[in-house]
Amino acid sequence: MGKRFRLDEPGSPWIEVVGLAQTSRYLFIGEPPTDFVYLPFRQRPVRDMVLTAQSTADSASLIAPLREAVRSLDPEVPVYDIHTMEDYFEARATRIFRVLLAIVGGMGVMGVALAMAGLYGLMSYMVARRTREIGIRMAVGADRSTVLQAVLAQGLVPVLAGVLAGLGLSAATGRVLAASFPLSAQIRPALYGTIAPLLLLAATFAAFIPARHAARIDPMAALRDE
Repeated sequence: MGKRFRLDEPGSPWIEVVGLAQTSRYLFIGEPPTDFVYLPFRQRPVRDMVLTAQSTADSASLIAPLREAVRSLDPEVPVYDIHTMEDYFEARATRIFRVLLAIVGGMGVMGVALAMAGLYGLMSYMVARRTREIGIRMAVGADRSTVLQAVLAQGLVPVLAGVLAGLGLSAATGRVLAASFPLSAQIRPALYGTIAPLLLLAATFAAFIPARHAARIDPMAALRDE
């Protein structure tokens, strides 16, 4: 209080600090707290002004009276971009996050679908390449359940490794997300407990069909085909 400073502008006058305000976010809820200097209108006039009104009644009902009040003072002053604090908060704080979450969620679902299709194709190709080997194993005593378990394990091992790696990367980036999205710290444990089992279940289903086909291979037919 009482100290003076000058703005980084040519020929700017000295400004004396007469009050302090809490450092807070200014434009966007996800931005870090920023230091700002508030100057009186008489010392630093601006062309665009923002009028904020508080009422115990419905906020939307004040739009028309406020517009008429401004027109009564100066009919030449344009009044535009009128909205309630609820709408402003929706636009600044939540709408963009919903759009981003929808985009990221859609990309995630698409990625899971492509991964499952790729896993199914890879498992089918692997079974086709190992038809003779599987036939020989079954001819020397391997039963269908053993073949099914072996093929499933071969397909699920890389999936399990990928899920563990994804959980590790998610935990590593959790602090960054928590800084911008405080609610993510509460949501992450629930997501970990839901999405990881769903991924494993989808991967199991994608690998089960080729594995079941491999378990139904006729040993004699497989050996004759080769």
